[in-house]
Amino acid sequence: MLQPDRRALRAALYIIKTKMRRLRPIDATTAHSPFPYDPHFMERLRPDQVPRFLGCLTNAENLPVKRLSLDSLVAIQDRVDPKKVEAIREANIPEKPVVVRTGGRNYIIDGHHRASAEYLNGSDEIDVHFKDLTTEDRSLK
Repeated sequence: MLQPDRRALRAALYIIKTKMRRLRPIDATTAHSPFPYDPHFMERLRPDQVPRFLGCLTNAENLPVKRLSLDSLVAIQDRVDPKKVEAIREANIPEKPVVVRTGGRNYIIDGHHRASAEYLNGSDEIDVHFKDLTTEDRSLK
């Protein structure tokens, strides 16, 4: 009985996956984010989470790097510019998106275009600057 060549099978699956991943256009200049969109993210931040959230945006390079599944990401921006995504794919930009965890979900707070480029490249995981905002910080009280 013939055993399938695992490398060839993985290569074929990768090609199929990358060919099937596309951005859905909204209009001539924008497309839907390939990640689930949560328009109410900011409304659900607790008062103690807001300063930490803003700190993530201003000091992202100081956050630890974590590898996350692209399937676990949720967008707080509903659209991306396909031209910008394609430019990032071609240039292979080394900057990492910024992701925060709250309410049991991982939200992209900066780097939607970079994450979209990884998605279109067929990646299943991505390195991100990560901060867990779940724990309550009582320093504001």
